[in-house]
Amino acid sequence: QRNPLQIRTFVEGSSNDVIKISLFSDIAAQDSMGVLYIYFYDKMQWRLEGCSNAEEKVFFDTEPTTDQYKTWEITKTTTHLSISCNTEEVLLLQFSSSVCNEGTA
Repeated sequence: QRNPLQIRTFVEGSSNDVIKISLFSDIAAQDSMGVLYIYFYDKMQWRLEGCSNAEEKVFFDTEPTTDQYKTWEITKTTTHLSISCNTEEVLLLQFSSSVCNEGTA
Protein backbone atom coordinates (compact mmCIF):
# COMPACT_ATOMS: atom_id res chain seq x y z
CA GLN A 1 0.00 0.00 0.00
CA ARG A 2 1.30 3.43 -0.93
CA ASN A 3 1.07 6.59 1.11
CA PRO A 4 -2.37 8.17 0.98
CA LEU A 5 -2.93 11.51 -0.71
CA GLN A 6 -3.86 14.21 1.80
CA ILE A 7 -5.68 17.38 0.78
CA ARG A 8 -6.93 20.24 2.95
CA THR A 9 -9.93 22.28 1.77
CA PHE A 10 -11.70 25.36 3.06
CA VAL A 11 -15.20 25.71 1.66
CA GLU A 12 -17.99 27.96 2.90
CA GLY A 13 -21.40 26.29 2.71
CA SER A 14 -22.46 24.76 -0.58
CA SER A 15 -20.03 26.51 -2.89
CA ASN A 16 -20.60 24.18 -5.87
CA ASP A 17 -16.81 23.88 -6.13
CA VAL A 18 -15.25 20.73 -7.59
CA ILE A 19 -11.96 18.99 -6.85
CA LYS A 20 -10.54 16.98 -9.76
CA ILE A 21 -7.83 14.43 -8.91
CA SER A 22 -6.05 12.40 -11.60
CA LEU A 23 -4.98 8.93 -10.42
CA PHE A 24 -1.95 7.21 -11.98
CA SER A 25 -0.42 3.76 -11.59
CA ASP A 26 2.82 5.07 -13.14
CA ILE A 27 3.11 8.85 -13.27
CA ALA A 28 6.32 8.77 -15.35
CA ALA A 29 4.59 6.69 -18.03
CA GLN A 30 1.38 8.76 -17.74
CA ASP A 31 -0.50 5.48 -17.06
CA SER A 32 -3.84 6.94 -15.97
CA MET A 33 -6.19 4.93 -13.75
CA GLY A 34 -9.03 7.46 -13.84
CA VAL A 35 -10.10 10.79 -12.44
CA LEU A 36 -11.80 11.31 -9.09
CA TYR A 37 -14.16 14.27 -8.68
CA ILE A 38 -15.47 15.60 -5.34
CA TYR A 39 -18.44 17.96 -5.59
CA PHE A 40 -19.10 20.50 -2.84
CA TYR A 41 -22.90 20.69 -3.16
CA ASP A 42 -25.51 21.02 -0.37
CA LYS A 43 -25.10 17.26 0.01
CA MET A 44 -21.59 16.35 -1.13
CA GLN A 45 -21.11 13.91 -3.99
CA TRP A 46 -18.31 12.12 -5.85
CA ARG A 47 -17.64 10.49 -9.21
CA LEU A 48 -14.84 8.26 -10.53
CA GLU A 49 -14.22 8.13 -14.27
CA GLY A 50 -13.71 4.56 -15.44
CA CYS A 51 -16.40 3.16 -13.15
CA SER A 52 -19.96 2.22 -14.01
CA ASN A 53 -22.27 5.20 -14.43
CA ALA A 54 -19.16 7.38 -14.69
CA GLU A 55 -21.22 10.47 -15.54
CA GLU A 56 -23.47 9.95 -12.51
CA LYS A 57 -22.57 11.76 -9.31
CA VAL A 58 -22.97 9.60 -6.21
CA PHE A 59 -23.54 10.52 -2.56
CA PHE A 60 -20.85 9.46 -0.09
CA ASP A 61 -21.50 6.38 2.09
CA THR A 62 -21.27 8.72 5.09
CA GLU A 63 -21.96 12.44 4.67
CA PRO A 64 -18.70 14.38 5.14
CA THR A 65 -18.54 16.84 8.00
CA THR A 66 -20.05 20.30 7.57
CA ASP A 67 -16.86 21.86 8.96
CA GLN A 68 -15.44 24.45 6.57
CA TYR A 69 -11.92 23.09 7.03
CA LYS A 70 -11.69 19.53 5.78
CA THR A 71 -8.66 17.26 5.62
CA TRP A 72 -9.19 14.56 3.01
CA GLU A 73 -7.20 11.33 2.88
CA ILE A 74 -7.51 9.34 -0.33
CA THR A 75 -6.08 5.83 -0.57
CA LYS A 76 -6.21 3.73 -3.73
CA THR A 77 -5.03 0.14 -3.89
CA THR A 78 -5.57 -2.53 -6.52
CA THR A 79 -8.71 -3.66 -4.65
CA HIS A 80 -10.38 -0.49 -3.39
CA LEU A 81 -10.60 3.28 -3.12
CA SER A 82 -11.00 4.74 0.36
CA ILE A 83 -11.78 8.37 1.19
CA SER A 84 -11.72 9.82 4.69
CA CYS A 85 -12.72 13.33 5.71
CA ASN A 86 -11.40 14.69 9.03
CA THR A 87 -10.37 11.10 9.95
CA GLU A 88 -13.85 9.61 9.32
CA GLU A 89 -14.18 7.18 6.41
CA VAL A 90 -16.83 8.54 4.06
CA LEU A 91 -16.35 6.15 1.13
CA LEU A 92 -15.06 2.62 0.62
CA LEU A 93 -15.38 1.48 -2.99
CA GLN A 94 -14.40 -2.13 -3.64
CA PHE A 95 -13.26 -2.62 -7.24
CA SER A 96 -14.69 -5.43 -9.34
CA SER A 97 -15.38 -5.97 -13.02
CA SER A 98 -19.02 -5.05 -12.41
CA VAL A 99 -18.03 -1.75 -10.72
CA CYS A 100 -15.05 -0.43 -12.70
CA ASN A 101 -13.64 -0.81 -16.20
CA GLU A 102 -10.39 -2.65 -16.76
CA GLY A 103 -7.43 -0.42 -15.92
CA THR A 104 -9.22 1.62 -13.25
CA ALA A 105 -8.58 -0.80 -10.41
